[in-house]
Parts: sequence; C-alpha cells; structure tokens
Amino acid sequence: MSEDRTQFVLSEGARIRLASDTKARLASLFFPTDDYREVMKKVFQVLQAREASMALGRMVATGVVVVGPSGAGKSRLIEEVVKDYETFACGGVAQKFGTNIVTSVVPGKASIKAMLERLLRDLGYPIQRNLSENELQSRLVFQLKEQRIAALHLDEVQDVGRHRTDDSYDRFTKKFRNLMQDQDWPVCLILSATPEVKTFINHDRTLTRRLLAHEMNSPKMKDSGTLRCATNTLLAEAGLRDVGLLSFDGFFEILRHAACDCFGQSIHLTIQAMGLAKEQGAELIDADHFAEAYSIETNCADDHNPFIVQEWHLIDTRKAMERARREDL
Repeated sequence: MSEDRTQFVLSEGARIRLASDTKARLASLFFPTDDYREVMKKVFQVLQAREASMALGRMVATGVVVVGPSGAGKSRLIEEVVKDYETFACGGVAQKFGTNIVTSVVPGKASIKAMLERLLRDLGYPIQRNLSENELQSRLVFQLKEQRIAALHLDEVQDVGRHRTDDSYDRFTKKFRNLMQDQDWPVCLILSATPEVKTFINHDRTLTRRLLAHEMNSPKMKDSGTLRCATNTLLAEAGLRDVGLLSFDGFFEILRHAACDCFGQSIHLTIQAMGLAKEQGAELIDADHFAEAYSIETNCADDHNPFIVQEWHLIDTRKAMERARREDL
C-alpha cells in the first residue's frame, strides 16, 4: 500500500471513529419530557400499589402500557424510568416485595412458548431441554419470586401472536393477567408498543382495566423550547458551533416538521447531523448537515427534503418516514 493511500485510510478511519464516538455519546444523553414525567408517575403508582397490596395479603398487581409510533423513544424513556425506580428503591422507603425490573423484547410473531422462553433467558435461567408451556410458566413464576422481580417490561408487544385471531389474543391476554394475579408472586407489567397493540389490549376488558395507558406524541409538541435547549446541549457536547442556525425560530419549525413533530425523532435527526459534521471534519454545523441526515434517514430526493425546499410545510414527512421504515424491514 502506498504512503499516500495509507495516510488516507488512517485519516478517514480516524474521522469515522470520531463521528461514531460522538453519536454514541450524544445518544446516551437523556432529556426529560412531559411523556417521561407522566410515564414515571404511572410506573411508580402501580409498583407502590403492588407493594401496599401484598403487604396486606392481597396478591395482585396492575401495569402500564406505553403506546407510540416507532422512533418515539418509548424504550429509552422506560429504561430511564426503570433507573429512577431503582434509585428510589435504594434510597427511599424499604420495599419488602422486590424492586427489580427486567426488560424483555417480545420476539416477532412469537408464540406463548417462545415468549416464555425469552423471559426465562432474560432472567438468566438456562433452558437446556424442550419444556412444555406449563413447565415454562411454572419456572418463570418461580424465578420471578426467587429474583424478587417487581415488574416485567415487555417491549414490542404489538408482535405477540403468530396468528392475529381471537383465540390467539385470548391465550396471550390470559397469560398477561395470570402474571399480575399470581397468588404466590404477582408482578406489574410495563408494556411498550406501537399503536397496533390497541387491538390486542382492547380485546380483553379485564386486562384493559388493569393497565394505566399513556400514548406518546398524540398531541404535537407545544413549542420548541425543550427541543431548542436539548439541541444546544448536544451541540456543546459534540464540540461544535453553529452559524446562528440554532438561534433561528424558523429552523426549529422545519426540524419539528421533518421529525413529524416527534421529540425523539427530532433528537435522532440532530445527532445524525452532528455526526456527519464531525465525520466531515467541520467545526460548524449548518442546514446542509441536517439535509443530508434527513436524506439518509428517508432516502428522499432533494425536492422532498424539508431542509432544502422553501415550501417545506407541504412535504408529507410522516409518509416519508413510514416508507423508509417499511423499506428497512
């Protein structure tokens, strides 16, 4: 390899590594929103209600379901709420009936058996042979009590069931109810899913009554204040400067429109734009970086890019995002 080529490879590799490190660091930051505060309140409520009920000999628990479009930040939000509850449990009133919360992602089009196997694996239980559904259920309940699990966070719940039939829904909802009503060790359920889950949840009225619901991004962002503050924090953390772009109210209107008025997606686009700036060796971030980030995200032409065209408000960005997600599947 020639000296010039070696120098090019080392230089490009270093820039790409810097951009990757920057994006990973920015993605680790969390910005509390109204959705976060509401979900935190509901999760704390059901966990404390479980603790109080079990102290009185009533073996019953309830749960929370968080619904929002893909990319809204449901999983990250619940991850932060789980950390908050662990902090509370360590420094607050003693919790006699467990404080641990375990997260498990529901396998795509999973059967009940596949879901139980996934839960046991996520609890660290080795499955060494083919077990029946009842055996798996029995071992799951035993492990929940043994490990003092207070709640299970089940992510991507819209994927339950290989067959979207009434019988399939009946069996899954019954399993969910049983976990919350087990007479030896009931646990709270924290469910997160895309809006398709509503059909499943509403299929069983008893399950519906046991779940406090929160829908993310149903109202649009009230203003750009939180987004502006978060973007400036990201800018400082990335070691970048802007050309006055982030002082311009009109820019945040474009960013919100590009992200379908979704705070989580707005942050994601901003992080991608800043990553591109670092990769290109830029010290300043400008609209071109956001335009490129949106283009990569949606695979759109320039005349459908809200960071490029003047009549950006006429672009159906929601349709563009949905198309891109379908293409990724």
